[in-house]
Amino acid sequence: MKTTIANYDDMQKAIIVASLPQTLQDAVIITRKLGQKYIWIDALCIIQDSPSDWEREAAMMAPVYRNAYLSIAAETAAAASEGFLARQHLAAEHPSPFQVRWQTTEGLESLLAARVVPDLEMHFNRDEDDLPLELRGWCLQERILSTRTLTYTAHELHWICRSSSACECHTRDRYSNLD
Repeated sequence: MKTTIANYDDMQKAIIVASLPQTLQDAVIITRKLGQKYIWIDALCIIQDSPSDWEREAAMMAPVYRNAYLSIAAETAAAASEGFLARQHLAAEHPSPFQVRWQTTEGLESLLAARVVPDLEMHFNRDEDDLPLELRGWCLQERILSTRTLTYTAHELHWICRSSSACECHTRDRYSNLD
C-alpha cells in the first residue's frame, strides 16, 4: 500500500490499519502502545508517483528523523508483508551471558561476555550487510539521524539512543557501562 496521486484524496480521509501490510500494522501497534498519536511511514506520507512531493519531503527527512519520538526498525523483514511482532526473539529464552571483567596490558578495563544461542551468532559479530533492512536506501539516513531507535531483530530487541543502548541479553548494557 502506498500513497499515489490517484488515491491521495482517499488516503487523507482514512487509512484502515487492517488493510496495511503486516510490518506496518505491527508498527502502528507499537506506536499506539507507546501512547503516540502519529506515525510517519514514507510510503504513506510521501506521494510515491509525484517527483515534486518526493523532492519536498526528501528535503525534510533530516528533521523528521531527528525530531521523531522513536524510530522503529524491523531489521529482518525483507518485505512489508512479513511483520515482526509475532517473531519469537530467542535471547529472552536463554540464560544471562557469562561475564568476566579484565584489563588490557595498558590497564584499560573491559568486559568479556558470552552467551549460548544455538545456531546463532552474538549480535556484536553478525554480518549486518546481509540483513534485509540494510539493503534499503533510507536506512542509513534513519540510523544516523534518529535520536532513538527500537530495533526488532531475529535474535532480540535493541534500544539505541544518543546516550545509551540496551538489548534483551543485556550484554550491550554491561559492555557500554564500562565507559
